[in-house]
Amino acid sequence: MAAFGVNSTGHEVVQAFRTHMVGKIVLITGPSKDGIGAEIAKTLASGDPDHLLLAGRNEAKITPVIREIQKTNSNIKVTYVQCDLLDNGSVRKAAVRVNSLVHKIDILINNAGIMAARTFRKSADGVESQFAAGYLGHFLLTNLIMDTIVAAKGVVVNMTSSAYMFDEVDTHDTNFAEGRDYDPWKAYARTKTANVLFTIALAKQFGGKGVKSFAVDPGMVVGTNLMANTGVDDELMKQGMDMAVARNGDTSLEGKSPAYVKECGIIPTLPYASDEAIAKKLWQLSERLVGQTFDG
Repeated sequence: MAAFGVNSTGHEVVQAFRTHMVGKIVLITGPSKDGIGAEIAKTLASGDPDHLLLAGRNEAKITPVIREIQKTNSNIKVTYVQCDLLDNGSVRKAAVRVNSLVHKIDILINNAGIMAARTFRKSADGVESQFAAGYLGHFLLTNLIMDTIVAAKGVVVNMTSSAYMFDEVDTHDTNFAEGRDYDPWKAYARTKTANVLFTIALAKQFGGKGVKSFAVDPGMVVGTNLMANTGVDDELMKQGMDMAVARNGDTSLEGKSPAYVKECGIIPTLPYASDEAIAKKLWQLSERLVGQTFDG
């Protein structure tokens, strides 16, 4: 069995388990050019998946990524899915399209997000923008396409960050007193904590149906658009790809869902990010915010 660690890259992981990636269907959110999602998509493409679905708000920013992938490997089907995570209506339309395009999803990578936006802003549905784009939109999308994930006994990867350690989720007020108490970094931290709790809740809700979930921390990745308001290097790729192949290859992560993964290893989280009761409370809050309930 191949061993991976701090110096491993996503490309190495994908190549090591290449036979397990062939023919897979993968959905990635936020794969804009020069961003983390784009690098994930390009690295996964080296493993010959059958179909990559790239979901994002701006088609013009994703088209160059699609062209680059198809230029490298014309056998891979790559489809753009319009999805604005700041608008639940758009998320619902995206889910309908995804469900019409594919009968299963082997890997869902919830990558999109906003990092420490300086100005308080709300989504189309009245939710603080970082929480909406980085977590709540993914909560809705994931649940609306869950049948396709269950069909594949697939894996859900929620991108997070060690920034979660700076604050816990406030399940009583996600809007910072309508912006009066807004702090950009607290908002970012709460979103990342929410993604860790979402990972736990997904395993609780759908683990019995074969769905696996992982929270992946890429570390501090500089040099790309998210860092301008986050980033891309091999550290992100190695971990994202390790998660992507976990359900198909003989990796040390097999049977470890849910888990928080950094540098290809499982690490413990703070109590408020690992408490099943808090995860359940967040799930129930999220259902209220999107106006729909979801049961495993």
